[in-house]
Amino acid sequence: MSSSKYPASRSDDKGDLEAAQHWDYFRLRSFPTLTTTPAAGVSLAAAYLRVQETNFGPTLPPEPESSFRVSVALHPMRLKALWADERWVSHLDHGRYSIGIFDMERRPTVEFIDPFELVQFYVPQRALTHFARENRVAPVEGLRIPEPGSFDPVLAHLACSLVPVFRGTANASGLFIDHIHLALLAHLLRQYGDIKLEWHRPRELLAPYQRHRAIEFLEARISDDITLAELAGECGLSMAHFSRAFKNSVGETPYAWLTKRRIERAKRLLTHTTLKLSDIAWECGFSHRISFTRAFARIAGVTPSEWRRDTQK
Repeated sequence: MSSSKYPASRSDDKGDLEAAQHWDYFRLRSFPTLTTTPAAGVSLAAAYLRVQETNFGPTLPPEPESSFRVSVALHPMRLKALWADERWVSHLDHGRYSIGIFDMERRPTVEFIDPFELVQFYVPQRALTHFARENRVAPVEGLRIPEPGSFDPVLAHLACSLVPVFRGTANASGLFIDHIHLALLAHLLRQYGDIKLEWHRPRELLAPYQRHRAIEFLEARISDDITLAELAGECGLSMAHFSRAFKNSVGETPYAWLTKRRIERAKRLLTHTTLKLSDIAWECGFSHRISFTRAFARIAGVTPSEWRRDTQK
């Protein structure tokens, strides 16, 4: 995964460059990306695309590829034209949080009239096929394409949850990014794949040794960025299987469990040390003081400063 304990990267790191290549047709010089790998050799990615100029012009025709781009508009915007297979389709007004799903085999081209701010997900067909197989549903040959400019509150929520990471005001947590992409795959298959996920499968649980190993691994690396792939690998399971089994066994997702343990550690440091809040945030796995404060207040009900003041009396 290209993210770390830092904001979404704009560096020349190989992983970031490979992810950015999925959006070469936008002609943007730099933009933050986040990637995850739910199966060996299959990567998903998300990008934050923002242009403040008007009449940006058409995107370049992409090379045909067996993949989809799922786009969420963070602000209203107008598109001058949209093509598929070189054919003009329509003029469109996109409202805030409207979506578009584009089949890259059809080489879609978009021309923007207004400035735009988008979150786009890169979803290869192989990722959909692998996820469907793991969830014991029929093979998936593609997605039903909704009318451009449609609204999908789930896709909008998933995109918006990444915006603080892209803007550098929240942790680029590996566990969090992995969960977002798994949720994306599940929703795309259920809503647009014309199939139903088998929700009545036998309840999956971690074996006692797997539960012990997962928790031991999380506690040993409480201040590090951890990916779902690493955790699942420790237990010899796929990401999707591990994620379901961990929640069934422990009662919450690995990300939620780890965040609570980090806050418990922060409470002890606030009470028994004189470390600065920024240092405590870092010691507990938060790359930003602001994201640390938000997480602490959400779980503890008070800010870190208030906790220190009340417990050091």
